[in-house]
Amino acid sequence: MADFTPVLPDGALLWRCILDPEATPPPADTAALSRAADLFAQCVSPVLAEFLLDPWCRRTGIGLIAPEALAQSRLVARFNLAQQQRCAADLVGAGFDLVFMKGFANAHLFYPDPVLRMQGDLDILVRESELPGLVEYLSAKGFAFRPMPVKPWGMISNASYFPFVSADGGCDIDLHILPDCFPAHRSLTTNRLFDAAVSVDIAGATCSLPGPDHAFLLCISNAAKDKFGAKALRKVIDAILMVRGEAPPDMARVAALAREGGFLGPAVVFCHLLIGLGLAPNGFPPELRRSLPGFRAREFDRMAADFKSLFPGEPGLGGMLWREWALCAHPAVALHNLGLRFRGLVRKRAGFPAGAPVDRNFH
Repeated sequence: MADFTPVLPDGALLWRCILDPEATPPPADTAALSRAADLFAQCVSPVLAEFLLDPWCRRTGIGLIAPEALAQSRLVARFNLAQQQRCAADLVGAGFDLVFMKGFANAHLFYPDPVLRMQGDLDILVRESELPGLVEYLSAKGFAFRPMPVKPWGMISNASYFPFVSADGGCDIDLHILPDCFPAHRSLTTNRLFDAAVSVDIAGATCSLPGPDHAFLLCISNAAKDKFGAKALRKVIDAILMVRGEAPPDMARVAALAREGGFLGPAVVFCHLLIGLGLAPNGFPPELRRSLPGFRAREFDRMAADFKSLFPGEPGLGGMLWREWALCAHPAVALHNLGLRFRGLVRKRAGFPAGAPVDRNFH
């Protein structure tokens, strides 16, 4: 019988290829690295993985992303980009005062080509007073809210709603009345996001996007909300590009806003993760590099190992609740979220504005 040795992914080497391509030599056997690149592409998309690995691949002459997967990924990303750009331009042209956030905004601010980062929905921040008019406008164009599977306690966030989706399913909007859920919106307020927004021409329309400090804070708050699991991976990549970009966030200001909002702990964890993956901590103030105590350090090591091994498995419900307590929220915030879950077991949040159209036939 032939000897069989499984090829394990070398995620740690993959991160070095991304973050320090000039100093990372090719391995003697590329099988484990190729497996890691494949898993990484599954997590973030082949087109984004190829972009991040391209400097190393060009230097070594080793290809890691399958051309067929890359071509298909690029086609899907271009379609999503066109749909979202068209929708954004239409809403701005109709006179709505909005801030476009998260993946769509980061794609246009921190990537050389926005198609590289086009995954997910179109996140739009609207003042609550203008929400009814925006919902009415989009409803007339065939948009409807689609209830999605949720935990037994339902949605606990009061920041956004179920996906608001076009009739053809081509454009999926996440409407926010707050930039992110509790506690982030205590300092990262709607007014602050609007006041500090930057203007970018998108498809012929002048669109407002978060400034770099707020964009980085949204990466932190969303990664913490995702319990620093696989879904947080794209936020980590966005943050790396922000820090390495031409107009990096003011990390002292980031720390101050995180402290004010009550999520400095998750901000410290997030910055430790970036540094642990290989990002140089230039400009990171001591407040964001402070040591993690005891059980938090142990849970951080487990979480960081997941990133380096490319998420062999997610913790169960108990593990996620423990990670929330240890890494993702201050104790008072964790208790607040636990209270919302208990309340949701009795009465779930609807997930869409009162009177809005709901597609109950979607499966």
